[in-house]
Amino acid sequence: MATEPTQQTEQQANWQTLWCLFGNLPLFVSLDIRQEGGAFKIEIKAPNLDAKATIRGGNLLECTIPPKTNGSYNSALMAQFLMMVQPETDQTFNIRLLATMIGCVGLHDYEGGRKVLSLSNHKGLAVKFVVKDVSLPEMEQYLRNPTNELVVVHTTGTPFAGVIGHLILSTATTAYIRVGEEILCVPTNRWTFLLNILPMF
Repeated sequence: MATEPTQQTEQQANWQTLWCLFGNLPLFVSLDIRQEGGAFKIEIKAPNLDAKATIRGGNLLECTIPPKTNGSYNSALMAQFLMMVQPETDQTFNIRLLATMIGCVGLHDYEGGRKVLSLSNHKGLAVKFVVKDVSLPEMEQYLRNPTNELVVVHTTGTPFAGVIGHLILSTATTAYIRVGEEILCVPTNRWTFLLNILPMF
């Protein structure tokens, strides 16, 4: 006897269809993905292109996104997909991917205030950072005009390469960095200016 697909299997089907779509996307300037009511809404922008698609129940609907024509594998984009956190069916998320000269930058905003910055390049390098007290619009503005304000405190033992904080004061041996509501005293070899990391991506 046939049974109705569960929300979980539909979510898995949506995720699989999104993976297939990622493998066929044309070059873009920005790519937005959000979950609304169990469906993924996708919008892609490039010169002479403003296209959309919806994924619901594992099906690609209302798709005006043209497939890529060069046939090349976009390793930086596929790395971005692998760094996304698959949400539960009823959870919301918004992800904006921005193309760079040598890869992609991802700005993730998950339900519950969890934010992530993900970086990937065509040479196979991919990292992601926890973002606590910087909004994603602020982060996007920072990426367009980097300063010495934001730094990465390197972490180990987690899926993240570090957490992004605000530099308060640095000396020859340590730095005081604000991450959320905490002030951390970090040795010099445990933090890096974010603007020095960005050129690798």
